Amino acid sequence: MNEQQIDALLDEVIANQLSKAEAERRLQQAGVPAAASLIEEHLQATQLVQQYATLQTIAKVRRSFEATQTGNKVAPVRTLNMRHWLSAAAAIIALPLVYFSLQMATYSRADMLEDMQAAYTINTPRSEQSVAVDSLLQAFNQQRFDAVVAQYAKLQQPSVREQFLAGYAYQQSGNFAASAGLFDALLQQNKQQQETLYNDDAEYYLAQTCIALQQYDKAYSLLKNIHDNEQHTYHEKADRKLIWKLWWLK
Repeated sequence: MNEQQIDALLDEVIANQLSKAEAERRLQQAGVPAAASLIEEHLQATQLVQQYATLQTIAKVRRSFEATQTGNKVAPVRTLNMRHWLSAAAAIIALPLVYFSLQMATYSRADMLEDMQAAYTINTPRSEQSVAVDSLLQAFNQQRFDAVVAQYAKLQQPSVREQFLAGYAYQQSGNFAASAGLFDALLQQNKQQQETLYNDDAEYYLAQTCIALQQYDKAYSLLKNIHDNEQHTYHEKADRKLIWKLWWLK
């Protein structure tokens, strides 16, 4: 898909002849990177152009009105005021974009990970309250993540829960490569067995881990899928603003 075809497709979205979802699908099929962000950029740019055109129309009407007035002393002052008003209005329109650009100029991986921070806690089922809670779960609840990793290494057949908790513990300990490996394995295992246990958690924290590893494309794909799935546990955390920031960061 060449530039002219992309522009034509985006114009169809502006004219409400094509939904954003369908446009995104076509762009992705054509191999256009960051399709969703491209559509949003085009919409925002069109809005700015429309707003500018409105201001120009207002200015033209004002000049026509002034030309019909008698007297030649007041008109220059009114024209100057109109020019100042237009400059101020243009500045107001551009201000949000300038503010966002300044924010993003100093935005870092650490800032994004802080934005995504979500402390994970696990409830002990009633059935486990009557017996001794295993040492791995105890260590996790006490946030002794090194102990969690040590206990996990001793397990011959870890459960999905233990696999996720170990992945989280590795992440909190700064071993992002090991964390990503466990989360990926969990998701792949669930996919093969058609299970979903801890899927939502693994996807969200894997996205964090990918950001820490500068694997931005993978993190973007994960967060975009979370955002598009309203039933996802972390749907509200993966909002459009966060995804836009990640697109900018990568």
